[in-house]
Amino acid sequence: MRGIGPVAVAFAVALSACSIGDTPEGVAKDLIEGKLADELALGEVTATCQEPPNRDVGTTFTCSSPTEFGDIKWTATMADAKTVNVQSDNLVTKDVLPQIETAAASSLTTSLGTPITDADIDCGANPVVLKDDLSMVCALTDPGNGAVYDTTLTFTDLEQGAFDISIAETARS
Repeated sequence: MRGIGPVAVAFAVALSACSIGDTPEGVAKDLIEGKLADELALGEVTATCQEPPNRDVGTTFTCSSPTEFGDIKWTATMADAKTVNVQSDNLVTKDVLPQIETAAASSLTTSLGTPITDADIDCGANPVVLKDDLSMVCALTDPGNGAVYDTTLTFTDLEQGAFDISIAETARS
C-alpha cells in the first residue's frame, strides 16, 4: 500500500446526548436505542451497557450495539447524579461521509499530483463503523483508466477528524 500523509476534516466522529432517568446504564441504553438511533439513521438498535462503578461526575462506562453496519462502541459519562452523556467511539455518520470524501480527494490531488475529485472517492452512503484500528475502506476510481482501488482511511484523531490515507497497490478485480 502506498501511504499518504495525514488529513484533517472539520468534524467530530463522536456524538453525544443526555437524559435523566433511573439507572445510568438504563438511561444510556434508552438514549442509544431511541434518540441516537433515530438521529443517526441506524435503524433498529439494541444496546448493552455496563453498570458504572459509581455515580460520581466524570465516571465513565461502556455500551455496545450490534448493528447491520457493525458493532458500535459507546462511552457514557456521568454528567451529574442523574444525567448521562453518550458518545460513539467508532461511528462515522452518513452525513459526514461527503466531507471525508472531499478531504480525501483534496489530499490525494496534492500528494499524487493528479486531479482527484470527491466523485472519484466513494465511502458509501450508510453509516460506517470503524474497524478496531479506527480504519475504513473507501473506493478510489482512477480518473485516467477507471480502475478502482481500495483506499484505507485510518483515523488518528476522532475529535478533529484527522486521518491517514493508504491506497492498495493493485486494483480491485
